Amino acid sequence: MSARVLVLDGRAPAAIVVVRSLVAAGHRVHVVAEERHPPAAAVRGRAGRHPVPDPALEPEPWCRSVARIAGRFDVLLPVSDVSQVLLARIAPDLPERTVAALPVEKGLEDLHDKVRVLERAAALGVPVLPRAEGDDIADVGFPAVLKPRRSRVVGEAGARGATARIVADVDELRREADSLRSRGLGAYAEPWQPGEGRGVFLLMDDGNVRARFAHRRIRESSPLGGPSAVCESVDRDERLEAYAVDLARDLGVTGPFMAEFRGGAEFRGGGEDWFLLEVNARYWGSLGLAVDAGVDFPALHVAALTGRPAEGPTTWKTGLRRRNLAFDLKYAATVLRGRPRKLDLPWPGRLSALGRVLFCDSPGLIYRRSDPAPGREHLLRLTRKAIHG
Repeated sequence: MSARVLVLDGRAPAAIVVVRSLVAAGHRVHVVAEERHPPAAAVRGRAGRHPVPDPALEPEPWCRSVARIAGRFDVLLPVSDVSQVLLARIAPDLPERTVAALPVEKGLEDLHDKVRVLERAAALGVPVLPRAEGDDIADVGFPAVLKPRRSRVVGEAGARGATARIVADVDELRREADSLRSRGLGAYAEPWQPGEGRGVFLLMDDGNVRARFAHRRIRESSPLGGPSAVCESVDRDERLEAYAVDLARDLGVTGPFMAEFRGGAEFRGGGEDWFLLEVNARYWGSLGLAVDAGVDFPALHVAALTGRPAEGPTTWKTGLRRRNLAFDLKYAATVLRGRPRKLDLPWPGRLSALGRVLFCDSPGLIYRRSDPAPGREHLLRLTRKAIHG
């Protein structure tokens, strides 16, 4: 059965994969357009495009615009933290026939609070790193990874956000932590650790696991860590998957769920320990790898939301690699700038790092020869962002 689906984040790279998946599954997919040419709205076969204000700058006008058209759709599907927060505000007033695809019925703010989630994970026996906050934030030692307690907050004036960063000394840590707190994001710190990044991805449906997937990070946006620049599909790790499932159930999540772990052979002098870094109950940037490997999360998600739940595969193509070009270029630029002062950490050679990026043959997450327009629009958007900031 075909559903009318409104994807709420036209400019998010993951939204391109979501729209392509749902169009291929036979749904009538519409996309909100927060800017003139959002990449997801360029997907071949999408049924409609709806201009709305930028939710990060004008949250209340965005809510009014989406509420006006919501009744035309069976499913409203957010892709970002910001659209989740705003959809939760208008969800109580939506028509009964329209499903707001939110990860939890209540408590979205708690779900977006990384420290609370880590506390619940630890209570379940999921391994987490030591952390510190408040006046004791420097107690984790150095180098430390400073993180916002919430990646995004949405106020009347718009959305504010920040990402993790590595800091080398007490003065820098306290200064940057104060900056995060002044923006209402909160702050905490963990010790920096080497090792490999692993992602465990689930589709939850009323406590049931409808789909699962796993990948490892071949290269990240920085030699010291960050979002995935090149990732590879891997077999299930039953222990990590069990941690992720237990936590998703404890949090009451329905829909996509990602748990990010760090560990492996290089971790803590050759140990095999893994530690949970964070979770996200939304679609992730490397979603295209899962779909290409045979696990179609968006199609399975909408099937469950519309009363036709189906089980995804328990195995998938392994060894498949995909590349996020923007993050890979960021990796190269970071290496070329050289290791930050005061950080006595392993650092790759400039020529070898540049060679890995220039001669990488992994396909991109977004560009498709059969549907080139979204890739072009995404590249143009990145170019404009680089020029104008």
